[in-house]
Amino acid sequence: MYKNSETRPVMAVYMLVFLLLCFIATLTTLIIKRNDMEIPPFGTKEILRGEVASSLGDVFEEKLIIKDHVVGLWGAINYGLFKTGSKKVVIGKDDWLFTVEEFQLYDNAHQATTRKIELAKKINEYLSEKNIQLAVLIIPSKARIYPEFLGRHKIPDSRQNIYNHFYNEMISLGIPSPDLALHYKEEKTKSNTQLYMRLDTHWTPEGAQIAADILSDIIDKTKLDRTVFKKIISGTEQREGDLEKYIPTGIFSKWLAPAQEEITLWNIKETGDDTLEAIGLFGEENIPVALIGTSYSAIKEWNFEGALKTALQADILNLADEGKGPLDPMAAFLEDTDFNTTTIKLVIWEIPERFISVSYKDVVFPEFIEERK
Repeated sequence: MYKNSETRPVMAVYMLVFLLLCFIATLTTLIIKRNDMEIPPFGTKEILRGEVASSLGDVFEEKLIIKDHVVGLWGAINYGLFKTGSKKVVIGKDDWLFTVEEFQLYDNAHQATTRKIELAKKINEYLSEKNIQLAVLIIPSKARIYPEFLGRHKIPDSRQNIYNHFYNEMISLGIPSPDLALHYKEEKTKSNTQLYMRLDTHWTPEGAQIAADILSDIIDKTKLDRTVFKKIISGTEQREGDLEKYIPTGIFSKWLAPAQEEITLWNIKETGDDTLEAIGLFGEENIPVALIGTSYSAIKEWNFEGALKTALQADILNLADEGKGPLDPMAAFLEDTDFNTTTIKLVIWEIPERFISVSYKDVVFPEFIEERK
């Protein structure tokens, strides 16, 4: 859908002219490099679904001299006419974007899930021996919480039970784990709070705060050194979603690209200190909580670290890592030679649902974890 309906006729003419020029350039390139290209077979059904434009775009974009403009044109056609993007994004209703990871069927999914459950069991036993509490926060997939925006898409049957299965296993192991999916669905019925970004794979700062609050409710906080924190709004900003890059509309973005979202920014202030401190820069010598996780915890704009500080009223050592998945940061934390000398009494392990069935074969845990029965 165009952002401004009054520009549609002009835009349509411009796109047709540009398409003709690109077609000539494409035809020339095909003649020159026809032996190097594999054109996918297609019929009427594929054309109507927009699959042809998407497939041809994948083939052409690496071959054309005017690559950037052609990629933008194909992106504009895919998104504007067919509401499709690259293979890494699923486009739902009202410009809601979802990562394809929430819909993928992985090889060895059962083994990967079982592996994470076994690791949680072993890590929990190890930490318990050191008088450290482990809590697991499972972040439900965006598609699970907002199925009304999936449009013609749906979560595959084989992925429907991933969240409940993993959650129930954590409870059976005695590991504190809030049912965030249930709380999110309840929140949706009683308020208009947006819990996930529309154009991003991640939660909103408001969704992160709710997660921190319900996690705090099930954690034993008596052993945590108390530090009083409060949140202070520092402003708002327009933020481009990480899924927008998968619908490149190039020079047509002015008319076609989804409107960016605005998020609230927060600073965290320790009560009694008149100076605002940057999140994560407080002294670590008395920090009682370690946060292990993914980009949901690592990206400062979501403010999950700050939300936890205000919910727990305790300082946080944020060891989450962006782009590594949930296992690598935990393995690195356990391997840390300074781990035994810290004052940590609580470890929060944040695990997104969409990574539960993903294998991480290259991640190696310490022997004192792997050798446990």
